[in-house]
Amino acid sequence: MLAQGERAAAIRALDSCGAKATSWAVARCGRSYAIARLTPECDLSALRETLGARADEPALVVVDVIPRDPERIGSLVQALAGAGGPAGVVDVKASGDALTVELNQATTSLRLLVDVIDAELECSPGRRILPLFPLSDATLTGFAAATLRAPEIDLSRLVETHTEPLLEGAPR
Repeated sequence: MLAQGERAAAIRALDSCGAKATSWAVARCGRSYAIARLTPECDLSALRETLGARADEPALVVVDVIPRDPERIGSLVQALAGAGGPAGVVDVKASGDALTVELNQATTSLRLLVDVIDAELECSPGRRILPLFPLSDATLTGFAAATLRAPEIDLSRLVETHTEPLLEGAPR
């Protein structure tokens, strides 16, 4: 977890590399995460070196998973980060009654992640999954399409996609 002075240093480092933090979050495991907007001149390898941290493009989906039965944490970690875990799970960190999961959606869908979690919790069902940052429209529509088994659900079907320009005063 970044202290206030460390966050200020991280913001200066982002600025120096052509990136601007737009959101910050702290996971239940204590890790700090930021979403950054990159300029075309931004060099990701220089950014990683300057920050001394991992920088992922595209951004990972980061969720805290809180099972109803905290004794299931160890088996969840094994199912997600072990040898047979989903390839898109970048990292899993347990802390107390929860675990933080970092997911690369280019490799593994959010739907598959949730399915693995629910399968592991089958003998003791119940969990909360809390995204650290709002999920993108593409993530939400992909999740809905997979959950409802309706592949025709895509970004073009989101009402918000069509109404947001109207609300912002764009020409009709």
